Amino acid sequence: MLFKTIYGPELQSIYEFIYINGPVEKDTLYGSYLPIIEGEMGPRANLDDAITFLVSSGLINRNNLGKYEAVGSPVGNFKVHLLRNLRNIQVGSQTTSHPMDPWYLELVERIFILPNRLVGFKLHQTANSIDAPEVFSEEKINAWRRVIEYLGLGGRIASGFMCCYKPELISEIIDMWDEDEGPVQLLLEEHLSKYLPWQNEGGDISQSLIIPLLILAKEGLISLEQKQDLPYKSYLGDMSIKWIRKGEGLKNAPMYQRK
Repeated sequence: MLFKTIYGPELQSIYEFIYINGPVEKDTLYGSYLPIIEGEMGPRANLDDAITFLVSSGLINRNNLGKYEAVGSPVGNFKVHLLRNLRNIQVGSQTTSHPMDPWYLELVERIFILPNRLVGFKLHQTANSIDAPEVFSEEKINAWRRVIEYLGLGGRIASGFMCCYKPELISEIIDMWDEDEGPVQLLLEEHLSKYLPWQNEGGDISQSLIIPLLILAKEGLISLEQKQDLPYKSYLGDMSIKWIRKGEGLKNAPMYQRK
């Protein structure tokens, strides 16, 4: 189950601890992460929730001996690694044990990306107006807001959320593309869509992605070009962008290097 009471940063810490020290028993995690209060170990609920989230996301698993071990390697950006798994779960290419798990990114797509909406409020009510298999509690939606903010999908605003992908996240994903330049359509459909929803109901790029792309272009980290003679779809409305090129800044700027 992905909809757990978690915050975000603890996920990477626990994953890397298990990768370095694993396979590990749950008691080892308790002893490493929980404080001792008046001679007794602190509450376990939040740590248990983080472990459950990591198992559900496919980043760790529990072996036949009941010990936890990491799946894959922490090389590269942890957030991008997690996003790819969440996206795989959303589109059905990665199995999951709970019917609500695909909705972790599905809520992002339904509430923000498809309707081309940057800001949403009353998210608890909005989430429960969509045809999910179970009811979302307010606690689960609040935890979901924290985690998608941590992952770089935007920021919390009072009780709402502004879904505007962070330029650092988008540059990281573009930098992982095998090509130095190419049609925007191929970048979106064959690469970026492996990590994030991006297409609005009109078939164009959602504002949540347009804004970081334009920021990266302004900073010279990418170049967006028209090239009207190409047999590919154009994007960004009247700008009619068909081609994207990685700038030297994207490949060399330390602030965008993988963490």
